[in-house]
Amino acid sequence: MMKDQLIEILQDLQLVGTETTIMIGAIIILIAGLIKQQAALTKILFLGTLVAGLYFHITLDQSGLALSNALSISATSQSFGSHFILSAMLLVIFQRDRQHATEFYFFILAMLIGSLFMIKSNSLLIMYLAVELASFTSYILTNFIFKKQGFEAGIKYLLFGAICSAIMLFGIGLVYGSTSTLFMHEWTGNDFQILVSQVGLVLILIGVFFKISLFPTHIWVPATYQSAPNDATAFMSIVPKLAGLILLSLLLTSANIAISHCVYKLVLLAGVLTILVGTLGALRQQQVRRIGSFGAIAHSGFLLPLILNYSSSGQEAFLYYGAVYAIMNLSLFFIIDAY
Repeated sequence: MMKDQLIEILQDLQLVGTETTIMIGAIIILIAGLIKQQAALTKILFLGTLVAGLYFHITLDQSGLALSNALSISATSQSFGSHFILSAMLLVIFQRDRQHATEFYFFILAMLIGSLFMIKSNSLLIMYLAVELASFTSYILTNFIFKKQGFEAGIKYLLFGAICSAIMLFGIGLVYGSTSTLFMHEWTGNDFQILVSQVGLVLILIGVFFKISLFPTHIWVPATYQSAPNDATAFMSIVPKLAGLILLSLLLTSANIAISHCVYKLVLLAGVLTILVGTLGALRQQQVRRIGSFGAIAHSGFLLPLILNYSSSGQEAFLYYGAVYAIMNLSLFFIIDAY
């Protein structure tokens, strides 16, 4: 019996080989930084970790549930996992001095791990922990400019994130109380026909809205984009946002939310208002980074209909849009950083 359990655990660990490799690499970077502070060495270790993680990710040809049904491996998680790792690799082109380089790349890898778990979540508990891991690293990286402006933006980001996190956790409690399960694949079509479960799902979605900067949880974006380091802002505007959108799609499809459902209409209304706020808000801005922040808000609204389209064509369009959006944002903040 014990032998069979060990074999099952090892098989499950192979399905999270990418995340495990990145975790080990992040610890190695942290230890190497304690021995010698050198930006070039840190970047080499950072790239090596990502290359190793990408190798394990590409060679994984299995799908389905893993780690006692806590995670779900799918074609979407595999495609966007590679996308996230490649986006992280491109951060090495940004200028980064020796000071705090070790901690910076450590937190970038931690945010990447949180985002990878977000798109594989099948348990509401794992989903919450993954969102919090990506969020807390974002709060810390916002302060990496080490100026008063950055500290103020980081505190605002943290306080607003704490409120959304509490709302999300309360929603998880309501959903668990009404469905008697934390696993999304065990939800049935009738679970979200009652008011309690619908309210719980909406509260969970508010926490997800915070990560993808949908209206009305977008307030933190302009101050954060204005104050955070350029490379951190570029990464935060791409990977956690796309991961949050995929997580939103997982929640809606697992809950069997139809187009006629009130929750679906509420999400769609939030997307429309997000486009309006992002587009009109940019007209009043005079600083490039704040203009980019409102552009990122608007893009969240434009990306939303693609994940609300449950067909394969919608997923394919979301993949292409996400790739172009990543290239565009990385290019924008690289130019800002260079000039």
